Amino acid sequence: MKLAGVVITFFPDIPELQKNINSYIDDLDFLVIWENTPIDKRNYKEDDLKNISDKVIVMGVGSNLGIGAALNQSIWHLLDYDCDYFVTFDQDSSFDFGVLNQYKKLVTENNQEEIGVFGTNYISNDSLAYSGDFDSLVVNECITSGSIFPKTNFIKGHFFNEDFFIDAVDFEYCYRIAKTSGLSTVIFPKIILNHNIGYSDQSFVSKLSDNYSAFRTFFLIKNQIYIWRKYPDLFEFKRKIHLVIKYIILRIVSVVFFERDKYAKLKSIIRGINQGLSKP
Repeated sequence: MKLAGVVITFFPDIPELQKNINSYIDDLDFLVIWENTPIDKRNYKEDDLKNISDKVIVMGVGSNLGIGAALNQSIWHLLDYDCDYFVTFDQDSSFDFGVLNQYKKLVTENNQEEIGVFGTNYISNDSLAYSGDFDSLVVNECITSGSIFPKTNFIKGHFFNEDFFIDAVDFEYCYRIAKTSGLSTVIFPKIILNHNIGYSDQSFVSKLSDNYSAFRTFFLIKNQIYIWRKYPDLFEFKRKIHLVIKYIILRIVSVVFFERDKYAKLKSIIRGINQGLSKP
């Protein structure tokens, strides 16, 4: 199979990014690095990215387009390339040696028209997302990083939702293609992706509720309320409870008593709830 990759970068640690890309570049035919870091705030040169591999194509517009638009622009570019599938990565994700090659073989062996997304099992904070001795699992959703998408998805117009900007871009995509086209999401639990989920601070405040910026807080709440309303049967009950308790109730407590920038964050929570409930 011909596989092209996309990695979205935002204020990357260049040595770490190079190491992560080197963990999978040999099993890719092309790789777009989409630079979302504002050009006037970069402390590195574009050549630092280009020099990682001759397979690398560096793209960007000099500002942060968000996740959805960056993925779409990258994939639009790659549609003209000789490839059958696209794999997407976060900048902090990597595979152990040879894992992507095994993953490609599984995708080829399980290639069916009704599968719209192939995903991995990921390690975050020393824990696996999925346990059990399964070769494959049909799930409602999977994270963007490490996921493989058939090129035909995008030829048929199944692009990412650019309105989401950040947070739940992956879940919304899986839910939408399932609802509109009957395409399923399949993960391979034995294919392990090294990945960091969300905020890594281990302080008391972060354990109470993720200490996100006002900007990210708004999109997180708005987007998750929207997909709850739009896809209530696919957005699982445990995720609904997590949203209400962790991201709204405990977040309000955390902001009021422990966090800085209280006004902006509380305003973002209210705006997120309002727009999530009103978005058509």
